[in-house]
Amino acid sequence: MERPLLQNRAIPTSWNGTGGGVFGTFGNVLGGMNYRVYVVNSLQSLRINASDNGSGVGAGGASGQFTSSGIRGGRLQPNNMIASDLAVTGRVELPNLFPGFQLGASFYTGDTSHNFIDAGARTTLVEGDIKFRKRWFEMNATVVHTHINNAAEINKANAIAPVAANATSTTVPTGSFAWNVQVGVHLLQLMKVATSHDIVLHGMYERIDSQNEIPAGFPRDVSQEVDVFTGGVAWFPTPNVAIKLDYTNQDRGNNTSSQEFNLGMAYMFF
Repeated sequence: MERPLLQNRAIPTSWNGTGGGVFGTFGNVLGGMNYRVYVVNSLQSLRINASDNGSGVGAGGASGQFTSSGIRGGRLQPNNMIASDLAVTGRVELPNLFPGFQLGASFYTGDTSHNFIDAGARTTLVEGDIKFRKRWFEMNATVVHTHINNAAEINKANAIAPVAANATSTTVPTGSFAWNVQVGVHLLQLMKVATSHDIVLHGMYERIDSQNEIPAGFPRDVSQEVDVFTGGVAWFPTPNVAIKLDYTNQDRGNNTSSQEFNLGMAYMFF
């Protein structure tokens, strides 16, 4: 199974940063609450000059800007990052609220203009998620909202700056919204077969609208509104090895669609 589109567009994993923070557990809060808070270098919403390659200096790396699909293009590798703006990010988890049930929430907020424009470009992401497992049934769900302040100023700056051949020069949104729900059925456990193997039927629905809100005067890219269904089966010969086959259908807001089959093998480190 490929990475969910939500984890690609709305939460742009894999996402790294440089910084520091604290983490721990409050053992007496609702059965135990895990927390993490960090200060890191912020995303880069626009670049001063597309001819810079970003190698070792940041300041205008080829992928260092937001696009119509959201904030993913604002990630840079540590050797390409700049830190004129910092961000605060954190997460709380309640893993023992009810048996088999986990509730979590995350946030990220920081200016992203890095002094390339006079206006602030604070970007704030909030996320909530749940996980549930009871015997042979499991599910999880995630909802994400992102707000980009002064997106109009970002778009104006991007319009007058040189644009690299691999950049997307369409409207950076003011806000994006996405959610998904995944379910899985552990067949061998359902059939009460005594084995260390596992076969899981799984399905997922996703709704992603990367241009849920746009600044006044700028066109909306309807292709960024996507409904995704994925279904398939995974075989676990051992708990940390999976062989997976799935089918994905994407329907976009511009009345186009695509389908694909994926076959893969994964090894999970514990």
